Amino acid sequence: MKDPPDLLDRQKCLNALASLRHAKWFQARANGLKSCVIVLRILRDLCNRVPTWTQLKGWPLELICEKALGTCNRPLGAGEALRRVMECLASGIILPGGPGLHDPCEKEPTDALAYMSVKEREEITQSAQVSPCVNL
Repeated sequence: MKDPPDLLDRQKCLNALASLRHAKWFQARANGLKSCVIVLRILRDLCNRVPTWTQLKGWPLELICEKALGTCNRPLGAGEALRRVMECLASGIILPGGPGLHDPCEKEPTDALAYMSVKEREEITQSAQVSPCVNL
């Protein structure tokens, strides 16, 4: 049986639902973390300016920031928070064989960085390791 011509594309609908889940999750978890939004703005700018970081744009960046800042036992200022996120990336969290980045909005275990190559993951990790934020 052929789908009617006015039927919406299934994959686009699934992507829109995933985006909605991500936005709700961010509001519930990350929005309340002190300095999280500021750090995200800085890292988004980094993703726009530095080609190595481009692949980390969007949802994965939000996840990494929440994981790094949400596990701290006290509120951090913007500088400390940025350093903590960079240290988290520098530790190799996104490398193959590392802890990875689990997408909490999916029912099945899903790597939020599955689209990234090993080389891209290594380049971001190396860039975070030599970042002035980590080496202060």
